Amino acid sequence: MATAPKRAKGRSLKDFPNLTAAEKKLLKACREGEIAYFGEERPKKRTAGNSVRASLIRFLTLGGDELNPVHEQGVRLQGASISGDLQLKACICSTPLFLWACDFASPIDLVDCQISSLGFDGSNFGQFFADRIQINGSLFLRNVNSAAGVRLPGARIAGDVCFGGSTIRGLLGDAIIGDGMEVGGNLLFGNGFECQKAIRLVGSHIRGQIDLRDSKIQNQGKIALFADNAVVGGDVILGKKLAIEGSTSLAGAQIGCDLDCSFGTFKSETKFSFRFDGARVAGTFNLSNIQEIVGIADFADMQIGTLHDDPRNWDVPLVLDGMRYLNFNAIHTASVEQRIRWLLLQSSRDLIGNFCPQPWEQVIKVLRDMGHDAEARKVAIAKQEQMRVANKVGDFPLWQLHWLYGFFAGYGHEPLRAVSALLYFWLCGALAFQIADSYGIMGPTSPIINSSEIAHLCGPRKGNLESTWTTCAAMPKEYTTFSAFWYSADLILPLVNLQQEADWAPIVARSELEKDGSLDYIALGVATRLLMWFEILFGWAASLLLVAVLGNLVKKD
Repeated sequence: MATAPKRAKGRSLKDFPNLTAAEKKLLKACREGEIAYFGEERPKKRTAGNSVRASLIRFLTLGGDELNPVHEQGVRLQGASISGDLQLKACICSTPLFLWACDFASPIDLVDCQISSLGFDGSNFGQFFADRIQINGSLFLRNVNSAAGVRLPGARIAGDVCFGGSTIRGLLGDAIIGDGMEVGGNLLFGNGFECQKAIRLVGSHIRGQIDLRDSKIQNQGKIALFADNAVVGGDVILGKKLAIEGSTSLAGAQIGCDLDCSFGTFKSETKFSFRFDGARVAGTFNLSNIQEIVGIADFADMQIGTLHDDPRNWDVPLVLDGMRYLNFNAIHTASVEQRIRWLLLQSSRDLIGNFCPQPWEQVIKVLRDMGHDAEARKVAIAKQEQMRVANKVGDFPLWQLHWLYGFFAGYGHEPLRAVSALLYFWLCGALAFQIADSYGIMGPTSPIINSSEIAHLCGPRKGNLESTWTTCAAMPKEYTTFSAFWYSADLILPLVNLQQEADWAPIVARSELEKDGSLDYIALGVATRLLMWFEILFGWAASLLLVAVLGNLVKKD
């Protein structure tokens, strides 16, 4: 007579004497592919009608025995009170396991377990150990309540991981640990998800998306979301009513689609609210409509496709050095003045102590690539002004020249300023020379005229001024007629010769007109002569500046 093969402890139903009514119901349901249903909600107390030993669940998850086989639908149980440790460490489970709305009195150990699908939706448990677990399907932890936290480091999950609606307090450490985890689908939170310690996803690889919308993470004073060097194939949604108290760190993360922080709240008592330095975002980085942000936002060396933000919402220090993007999505709603203000939110170290030009040059480049040349020029001018504030343009003489270069040419970006200045001083000079001429200050430069009888007839005379050199009828008709307007133009335009400068000049000598005390003739002549010199020098300087700028002989940025 053949004897039954020996089995390890816990692998035969005879190892479970005194089955409760609930356990008998579970055995029948597993054999018939049904759900062992004990209630819609988690039991508030344990009774014979809902109490199931965790060791019996392990027995069934491993396939049962010859007399108690398990249907291919697996072990499905709802509303039970589970006693003892659910111990599936290093087990290769032949059937799915779904324990819905169950209450676990002891830890769940799934370390190194291999299973097709796993679900604990609506359940209550303390510690959940699933290091290096391998799941061919999805892991469902929706609406669970965990006091201690969930460990998934090194897990390999082919489908989705769902935490929607759960509350995880993390009393013994971080709330969720998924360092090095690989997920073939999506990592989903939301639906009121809440945890009171950190979520760790360092070095994880999520082929789908990470969705944290409508969630709350509290780990004030520390990092609340820690996903450095994570690789995400889809979107990372950190907005849409997500509230994080603590730092959010995705340093070095690689995101295949969009990073969306819109309508999120990020408050940190530590130095940083965001640590996205070195992150790579292939799509859009959405920072628009952030509800509240407290703490430094670090975007250093970040590379993204499109930056979608509203600079008006920012009032926290920014780290932008090395941040690169292809375009602005919100350029038509954000003025260039607001973008400059955004750049000025950088720390004093990057603005003054160790001035970082790259953030300014990046904005300039993107605006030009998008066809917004006028806005790009304004940012370039603001960059030069900030460089002067940071004492990066040289000592006092160079500082003054730099200021003059900006005032008269917009640092090469607005050469029409020099043209406007030339026009302004031309007209002002014309008015001044006309006034000087009315007092007889303007006289001929020809020595022949000054030494002839014409000087006696046309020169200044005692008493009221009856005529000036420029209106004297005795002047030869062939001599140039004085015009204050064209005289000023002849001075200020160095390459133009209208013969006005050659034939007329201010008289700097004492005159009979001063004997009655009515006029300080020498002072007025000196002032007019100084104005003449100023126009000549300014005309040359402005003209050379225009040639240098228009000929691209000076570097603008």
